[in-house]
Amino acid sequence: MPTLRRAAPLLGALAALVVALAWPLPPEGFEAVGNRRVLDRHGELLAERAIPDRGRERWVELDEVSPAFIAALVAAEDRRFHAHPGVDLLAIARAARANLRAGRVVQGGSTLTQQTARLLFGRPPGFRGKAVEAWRAIRLDLQLSKREILTWYVNRAWFGRGATGVEAAARAWFDESAARLSVAEAAALVALLPAPDRLSPDRDPEEARRRRHRVIDAMVAMGSLEPEAARHDGIAAKVTLEEPERRIDIELGTQLAVAVGTTRVGDPSDSIEHAHLPDRQPRRVRTE
Repeated sequence: MPTLRRAAPLLGALAALVVALAWPLPPEGFEAVGNRRVLDRHGELLAERAIPDRGRERWVELDEVSPAFIAALVAAEDRRFHAHPGVDLLAIARAARANLRAGRVVQGGSTLTQQTARLLFGRPPGFRGKAVEAWRAIRLDLQLSKREILTWYVNRAWFGRGATGVEAAARAWFDESAARLSVAEAAALVALLPAPDRLSPDRDPEEARRRRHRVIDAMVAMGSLEPEAARHDGIAAKVTLEEPERRIDIELGTQLAVAVGTTRVGDPSDSIEHAHLPDRQPRRVRTE
């Protein structure tokens, strides 16, 4: 009996920990918001109304994303994603060692799960914020499957050019769907993730190319890409970036649609407006 009394505080603490880990995360973090889209009479996209503070966003399931992108993402951002419980102590130790040797921050230890927690719920500043993020990542890993975590990440990550999520990014950068991304295009998008605005190919094409090749090297090192495939001309060549064709100004497009009459279809969170507007000649801008 005395032994049980001594163990009671420990058992109580363990019970509290289990409850805290299993307690549902804030539901507002999991709200998926779609864009308002304006289509012409042929069903072609004319314009999108961006989401405040998040830009253009299109939700996709993981099966609708190119396997090359998922492989590039895991290889470059979190190669132990499928093994750790949300926080990777080995990656943290490795990053700390690299930063101490360099005398500055040159490497981070955040996992994809931690980044997902930050994208969903934000993060307080400072060391406390890192601890909160790690705690939320562990809870995410317990409450969601790895596929669900990846699905939230690829739909919430910021890629620059006003695009949130890989589907919007694929269309903003390459004018195609996320399902059709090549290895080179996937690597180019993953290379943007640490700082999309600063690392934009529009701003520094050479640095963007170097970072793209680092992602490809990471894929080879992880075994998700054969060395022979990495040397293929289609990957080694420069990636051509395009502004999506047949776009008009977002606000102007919506105003025109309202002026000429529209039909709204589907859920209000992802509404589609069919505008009977005259066809426009495509305007293409290429940036290598």
